[in-house]
Amino acid sequence: MNPKRESPWPFQPLTAVRVILKHAELSTLDKLVGIAIVTYDGADRWAFPSVTRLAADVHYSERHVRRSLRRLEAAGIIFTLHLPNPGRRHSPNHYTVLVGRLAIVRDASGK
Repeated sequence: MNPKRESPWPFQPLTAVRVILKHAELSTLDKLVGIAIVTYDGADRWAFPSVTRLAADVHYSERHVRRSLRRLEAAGIIFTLHLPNPGRRHSPNHYTVLVGRLAIVRDASGK
């Protein structure tokens, strides 16, 4: 038996990718970064790639990726959790992709 609790709104990566790709206000870079985060989404529904890792994945500078992350959050595509990390210089942000879950909630509610 699997001891993991199932989320009431299971994450659907392909749904998230489709929503990100169809989002008219997002730039190509924003879409690439959003999809890159989807690929890191783990079983606990959080992804925590560093900005350096995302920049390498999408072949853009870290500055461009940081700006893109802010735009994705403003658009409601991702939620960023900034965790303090005492004693260390940097702590990776944790990201969760909202759109794959929201689409399921909307479908279930009939709206």
